[in-house]
Amino acid sequence: MPATRRALLGDRFAPADPGLLRLTAGLRAVLGLALTLAVLAGSGQPPPVVLVGGFTAVVTSLGISDLLPRNQFRTLAAGLPVTLGAVTAGALLAPFPVAARVAFLLLIFTAVYVRRFEPRGQDLGIFAFMAFFLTQFARIRPSQLPEMVGALGIAFAAAAVTRFCLVRTPASATLGRLRAAYDRSLRDVLQTSVGVLTDGRATSGGPRGLERRLDRLHTSALLIQDFLREGDGKDFPGAGVPAVTGSPAHVPAVVAEIEWVAATEAHARRLAAGALRLTGVTGPLACATNESPGSAKANLLHHLGNLLRAAETRSHGRGSQASAATPRIEVPQLLGPANPQREQGAPTACDLTATETGGLRRHTTRQAVQVTTAAAFATLGGQLLSPDLWYWAVATTWVVFINAENTGDILLQSGRRLIGTVAGVLFGYGLALLAAGYPPWALAFLLACVFGMFYTPSNRYWAVTFFITGSLSMVLELLHRLSSELLVLRIQETALGVVCGILAAVLITPTTVRRIGDDRLREFLPAHNHAVRSTVDGLDRGAADPQSVPVPVPVPVPCERPELGHVDQALDAFREAARPSTHPLNPWRAERARARRVLEQGLKAVWNAATTSSRWPNSRRAPASTPPPSAHSPRARPCCRSPGAE
Repeated sequence: MPATRRALLGDRFAPADPGLLRLTAGLRAVLGLALTLAVLAGSGQPPPVVLVGGFTAVVTSLGISDLLPRNQFRTLAAGLPVTLGAVTAGALLAPFPVAARVAFLLLIFTAVYVRRFEPRGQDLGIFAFMAFFLTQFARIRPSQLPEMVGALGIAFAAAAVTRFCLVRTPASATLGRLRAAYDRSLRDVLQTSVGVLTDGRATSGGPRGLERRLDRLHTSALLIQDFLREGDGKDFPGAGVPAVTGSPAHVPAVVAEIEWVAATEAHARRLAAGALRLTGVTGPLACATNESPGSAKANLLHHLGNLLRAAETRSHGRGSQASAATPRIEVPQLLGPANPQREQGAPTACDLTATETGGLRRHTTRQAVQVTTAAAFATLGGQLLSPDLWYWAVATTWVVFINAENTGDILLQSGRRLIGTVAGVLFGYGLALLAAGYPPWALAFLLACVFGMFYTPSNRYWAVTFFITGSLSMVLELLHRLSSELLVLRIQETALGVVCGILAAVLITPTTVRRIGDDRLREFLPAHNHAVRSTVDGLDRGAADPQSVPVPVPVPVPCERPELGHVDQALDAFREAARPSTHPLNPWRAERARARRVLEQGLKAVWNAATTSSRWPNSRRAPASTPPPSAHSPRARPCCRSPGAE
């Protein structure tokens, strides 16, 4: 019974937290903070030193986005001198307020610009920004530098002990959990699709529930692909990944698993879209079929069952021969060829983005100018609101641009930041009333808020901000500085930072949602046209082959041609770019309807190309000399953790 219960809990929580990465991050942050506070408070250090050490301990968890332990160690080691340099500069410039603010703006520009060297560029930028911010928050002076440096060293040492000793997670174990989470998410999507077909829209939350499950499946797929691309066989002993020197991107076993994950996710998404269409659902997830409802339903159920059995067989067959148990997917170009040849006359994504590679046309440079301009306005306005707490507005301008590609993303991020701050102020003030006069309670609430900050999914940014504000309230309570006026000022500074960020995004070299969406659509159309031409050529070859007969079930199979994989990738990029336009709170209804209509037509086009290709088995074998139209796609590079990826 205990084993059965554990299996049920795993089925429930593993897809929500693939690889237990968020749980691990929360435990590391809490233990690192507790260890740092215990050492500093136990040695009798004054409150400012304890504050610096505890704040840095949290930043060491926040500023490391690497997936593999060896890369985490390198980022942590590089973050120490960056943090020391930023703290030293902030402390030495403390007697000169104007110079300190100018230096802060220069640091912000540099920290945003180096995001182009992701992921470590963004991580080190976070270390630098948060360290300089700390000098303003803790009001560090040059005379305090020696003891502050000691506190920083203790915080980094505690982070290393926590990450590599107390909460150590071998890469092979994390990869195994990611694989299990993907298999469970895939099974969940397929079973929900079957339920939608058999029981109607009310099953398992209907379309919204299926969309949530598809989002979880997509997250698990990206994490597995990033994990495999970042490491090599030496990082995954016993996980079925061969040990190689250098990048494993061209190792057959690694390529096979990445291709399997990408192909099965795309296939599950298409089958789910077909299920929703047959149940009368319209919208960007559903797609049309040309069959009668009864025949299409039977076909979908048949292929849902086949894919479900294949996924379960692969999951149960994993072990010491994991790579051998992974079916070979016939999409050898999915990662992009080493030297892609252009199809004559077909524009590629690189052609479409070649004009954005220099000066303000480069995304990281443009965003660095925007963030710095917004921070400058926030500094001036923050001084008017509060000469001592102006840096809160600057911090808001910094965070609203993280993972934002266009003005729509910034608007959404700004709204979530403001909502989370207001809710967090009320929450933090309530906790402060409960913990008034009881420091152990305040410390416990602080640790709980820190854990919530790291365990909350990053796409729930308002909730992350909610826990950040609650943590700040507990810190102020422990320092005996909390007041209702201070919390109101926190909301005002946040609102000011939001306004400055939005104005900078709209007025300084703006990148509109429509422009990004149109660019991604121009990348999708050549890929789709190429797939259609290849399908037609394949159908001609299949029709000319007397031994080739059409498959009676026109539903795409997961082992598909390379061209269809590139179409899926281009469509994923367009879907991500169109998220702000399709958001329910988008006030421009015509724009929202247009984006949803284009996305629905794109899904329909992919479905039709895949089903047509599946009719003729011989048509799936495209000539080896026919290249894909582009090697530029979200899956052809590591998962974006910052908007500056190039």
